[in-house]
Amino acid sequence: MRSGPLLAAVMTAEAADRDLLATDDGIKLVHAVIELASEHGIEHLYPAGAGGERLAGAAMALAGGRLRVWDCRSSEHVIVLDGVVVSTAGVRQAMAMAARLGASAVVGVAIQEPNLPIIDGSEDVTVLSPVARTSHAA
Repeated sequence: MRSGPLLAAVMTAEAADRDLLATDDGIKLVHAVIELASEHGIEHLYPAGAGGERLAGAAMALAGGRLRVWDCRSSEHVIVLDGVVVSTAGVRQAMAMAARLGASAVVGVAIQEPNLPIIDGSEDVTVLSPVARTSHAA
C-alpha cells in the first residue's frame, strides 16, 4: 500500500501533537487557550482526544485553578479542545456532543501545525497555531 500526502500529513500532525507541550510554542498555545477561555468567560474544558486531554491538563495547571474539566452534566459554557489536527471533524463531533449533553455554549478549539492544511474547513472552530490565531467561532 502506498502512502499519499494525506497520510503523511496525519502522521506529521500526530507527531507534532505528541511533542507539542515540550516546545515553547506549545506552551504559548496553552496560554492562548487560557486567554480564549478568559475572553469568553469560560471555566470548563471538554477534551476531544488524547491531544485535547494533554492540552486541557496543561491549561488547568497553568491557569491557577480558573479552569477545570467539564463534568458533562452541568449547563455551562465549554471549550471543546483538540490537539494538532488535519481535520476538525473530531472537535466538531465533540462540540455537538457537548451541546446534546447540555452545555449552554460551546467553543471549539483545535491546533494546526504550520504548513499542514486542515482538510475539511474550520469555519466553526477556533484554530490556533504557533504562528497565528484564527477565530471563526461565534
